[in-house]
Amino acid sequence: MAVDSAGNGRLLTRIAACQMRSDGDKERNFVIGKRLVQEASSKGARIVFLPEAFDYVGTSGEESVSMSEPLDGAGLARYQAVAKDLGVWLSLGGFHEQGPAEDPDRLCNAHVLLDDKGAIAEVYRKTHLFQCKIGDQVALHESNWCRPGKEICKPVPTPAGNVGLMIVSFAGRLVMDVLFTSLCTACYCSM
Repeated sequence: MAVDSAGNGRLLTRIAACQMRSDGDKERNFVIGKRLVQEASSKGARIVFLPEAFDYVGTSGEESVSMSEPLDGAGLARYQAVAKDLGVWLSLGGFHEQGPAEDPDRLCNAHVLLDDKGAIAEVYRKTHLFQCKIGDQVALHESNWCRPGKEICKPVPTPAGNVGLMIVSFAGRLVMDVLFTSLCTACYCSM
């Protein structure tokens, strides 16, 4: 914690927003993610934000689905241990959660918030999936490999204040923010 520089004596909570370039190597991505969280924690961060697809980026939707894991699997457990060991909250911006048995060919893009004891504080599953077509050559339809979430989560009280969870597609972040302002409004109104 730090004291407000305006001199009013308020305590401020340090947060860290980390960026990383994930690939298909889960172990390498974990080592990088853990190092970023450790570095942020050593500088006083109480809550650390990792990006969408921090765990891996598959070369195709099919590969991403085959690499996905349940929330109670080994991949998320490693991050839970990091949160607990360092005593920090972790916002895991897009975990590839294995889909349910009735839909085995799709995963859930899940924003997982862990508390400082490593427990899952909240899970938001992406509701607005991107659809992108560029000419006749490229077509990306996230719904081919990802199930849409069904609900918006209420903001979660954290050391940094109330945190609302969402995931915004890499394809046209500004457009998504403008088109889906209802998600931000719903988070705000539920506080």
